[in-house]
Amino acid sequence: DLAAVDQVALADWPADAGAMPAALDGVTSLLDKSLLRQAVTAQGEPRFQMLGTIRAYALERLAELDPAGAVRRRHAEYYLQFAAAHASNVFGGGQREALDAYEREHDNLRAAMTFAIEAPDPTLAMRLLSACWRFWQMRGYLAEAHEKAERVVSLSGGEAADRLQALDAAGGIAYWQGDLMSARGHYHREGELAEELGDDRALAEARYNESFTYSLHPGEYVEARRLAEDALERFRKLGDRAGEGKALWGLVNSFVFTPNSPDALPLVEEAIAISRELDDRFQLGWGLFTRGLIYSQQRDAARAIDSYRQALEIFRQTEDVTGYALVLDGIAALHWQAGDEDVAMRLTGAAARITDVGGIGLAKINREAAEFFPQDLMQRAELADEYSAGQAMSTEDALELAMGSQISSAPG
Repeated sequence: DLAAVDQVALADWPADAGAMPAALDGVTSLLDKSLLRQAVTAQGEPRFQMLGTIRAYALERLAELDPAGAVRRRHAEYYLQFAAAHASNVFGGGQREALDAYEREHDNLRAAMTFAIEAPDPTLAMRLLSACWRFWQMRGYLAEAHEKAERVVSLSGGEAADRLQALDAAGGIAYWQGDLMSARGHYHREGELAEELGDDRALAEARYNESFTYSLHPGEYVEARRLAEDALERFRKLGDRAGEGKALWGLVNSFVFTPNSPDALPLVEEAIAISRELDDRFQLGWGLFTRGLIYSQQRDAARAIDSYRQALEIFRQTEDVTGYALVLDGIAALHWQAGDEDVAMRLTGAAARITDVGGIGLAKINREAAEFFPQDLMQRAELADEYSAGQAMSTEDALELAMGSQISSAPG
């Protein structure tokens, strides 16, 4: 956009090149020569781009004129500022606007990250990773994010505090992909570094994060509980209400895969209440999802589907692809429990497509918790056809089916 042109392209206009043009004048000249193309965003703001062949030539000339990469560095630093300014907004009421802003600038963010890794500039790379990873997770770019994260954390140097955040991001990306052991390794190193730095809040965060890698691993609930309780105690001592809310949710997850645990429901209600109090839309969506999973395990279909649909409405408002995949599978499991096998297979087929595109690996674990195994059901030709039909559905049609489908009977 024009602000980026001004900050990136014109910041070091040579003194012997005459008066520095205004960004708009320079862009208008390039538009007149058909070297730039103009588009308009949904907000009515102009944006400018080049055809690929022109851009390739321009990059060659830039490398000749600026061999030290000063312009690319300014570009990367500009987009780090952009990402950092939006990072805290992906949780609250401004979620959709923040995520859409990331989406508009995604190619610029990719280019910034590529420069930071290849330069290499570990500080710039780690800060970009930390500022972008939630966008990549919510909008379904996990496979791409994983490759970037692993390259970033392998860089040497940089500030310890930045490495701490990079490990948190790399662990989060691996977790949402379902790679629990890789996530555990990153989170464990995050905790060790937090202890070295004497950073109590980061240590609480690391304990909270690591607890999930045990919660979803059969037979390791005791360690999950220990870590989640430790995180909860630390956040409470710090007076960190948001941390307390998510640590409660972490503790819920250490119970939720233990059949018929009486502790899960009151804990998740408390976590949901804190999310509402703080207007933390991200945490609220996942708290509602987890409550739906608990009700599903209790075979309370009415409460389960109501909770899942409340979560899905939040995820629809932000186009949270990860949320789509897990909630669709959750509602599919409810239909399967009720004997609505055709709807169940259609929904889980749609969830599978979203999962494959987004690189989301947690859906399989949640299906197993609900004792829903669509691969076994696909041995029946008619159900395999429903699954294929679900894979062919648009995301919006799948969401409409999930929001409007009726549970035909009480689960047994």
